[in-house]
Amino acid sequence: MTDELPPCPTAVAAASFSYGFLFRKFRPLVQLVVAPFVATGVVLYASLWAYVSELIAFISTGDARAASVALGALAAGLFLCVFFVAIAVSSVIDLMLRNRRAQGWIHLHPARQDWRIYAAYLRFLLVLCGYFSAVYLVCALALPAAGAGRTTIGIVSVSAAIAGIYALFARLGFLIPAIVAGSTGSVLRKALHEGSGSFWRNLVLVILLSVPGFVIQVAGEVLFKAGTGSIRGVKLDLPIVLYARALETRLPEFALLFTLSGFVTLVLFTAGSVLCYRNPLFVRPSIPVAADPAASPDSVPV
Repeated sequence: MTDELPPCPTAVAAASFSYGFLFRKFRPLVQLVVAPFVATGVVLYASLWAYVSELIAFISTGDARAASVALGALAAGLFLCVFFVAIAVSSVIDLMLRNRRAQGWIHLHPARQDWRIYAAYLRFLLVLCGYFSAVYLVCALALPAAGAGRTTIGIVSVSAAIAGIYALFARLGFLIPAIVAGSTGSVLRKALHEGSGSFWRNLVLVILLSVPGFVIQVAGEVLFKAGTGSIRGVKLDLPIVLYARALETRLPEFALLFTLSGFVTLVLFTAGSVLCYRNPLFVRPSIPVAADPAASPDSVPV
């Protein structure tokens, strides 16, 4: 499969290849990632159910223990979901580069590559948390001081969060599968170097590849709501307890849609990442370990 990959393409060409890879290899892809994504859906549902239940209890009673349990459930669910996603990404890499087919339907045995991907995604999440903290401080302190209303603050915070996710993922997160598959040593540091001149190409590509997942999520929610006659306009200035109770009643649907859209998006992002950075990472002459600080024993292998 490696020799069939075209040279480093434009965003449109890379998106076309990624969609083609998804359609051509759909059956082996499903067989490879069905177990980790089912596990992701189950963990997502359980952790969100615990979080929302305890959040409602905290809002209703003010019990600090409920808040602690809610945050603990959310954190545990997040770590487990990232772990299963890392296994799925590693399986897609192996199919794409080595044509390694599935032997059965249960693939939950992490190898070294899986752990490196998991650790890299956790560090990327730390970067996202730092950005979200900055957005929160601006929206919670600066905007109210400037006289902005709740609706304006909500729009600004959501817009900044979405824009930041896309920008940071295009700059760092998108490169993680290719960096792990094609090199050793530090992952995010190499992602900063390898992606320094291709941010806009990656950003356009990430937007193009995220369309199917977004369509699945939105179309599924509309269909579910239409089936129950509960379609309403979105409001950003409602009390948080109303959002929590609404989410609690929609958790099964949310987990199912997230699993389906996540499968499509993950395959497309992984294929696009490996395609765009195969030549720089896989064809580059090997560097002796002693001359490569990122590959030295003292470096952190993530």
